[in-house]
Amino acid sequence: MGHHALLARLERDAAAREAAALARADAEVAALRGQTEADASLELEQVLGEQRRARAALQQRELAAARASARAQVLRAQRAFLDRVRARSLELARAAEGDPALTAALPRWLTEALQYLEGVPATVRVRPSLGPALQPLVHGRVGLTLVLDAAVAPGVVAAADDGSLRVDNTLPERVERRLAALGARQLAQVPP
Repeated sequence: MGHHALLARLERDAAAREAAALARADAEVAALRGQTEADASLELEQVLGEQRRARAALQQRELAAARASARAQVLRAQRAFLDRVRARSLELARAAEGDPALTAALPRWLTEALQYLEGVPATVRVRPSLGPALQPLVHGRVGLTLVLDAAVAPGVVAAADDGSLRVDNTLPERVERRLAALGARQLAQVPP
């Protein structure tokens, strides 16, 4: 083999090695590019996922704030309604003293109040104008005293003589109890 043939063979071998090295390098570059794109895609997916979660959390907070605001608005409206009902009821209670319906209800209100006292000696207070309606019910009952008191609202206040219990069954107090029950029912209807 001649010198030229040897050089040609070496050049072919070198070109083949160079081509193989370039092919390996191209394959490595392609693999790295693919891995980089996969990593970038994964990183992008992670970033987008975090943004979605942050956006969802923000929406939940905004929704909760809107619900709380709406609930507060409903509660304010209900409170205003109850305040108007209370004011009107108390206005009517002041005018009810001479009403026959109030006089007719007094015996039942007295019975309700005395149930809580369970036979304990007690004093029953009523407005002077309502005393005659209760006098027959109190007269002759052992341990029960009727006191006419202009400071008492229309209705009955019964108190144990030992101070252990006082039952206010006056019209304004009955209105307050009904309004409290109405307020509780209204509150139960307000969505959380």
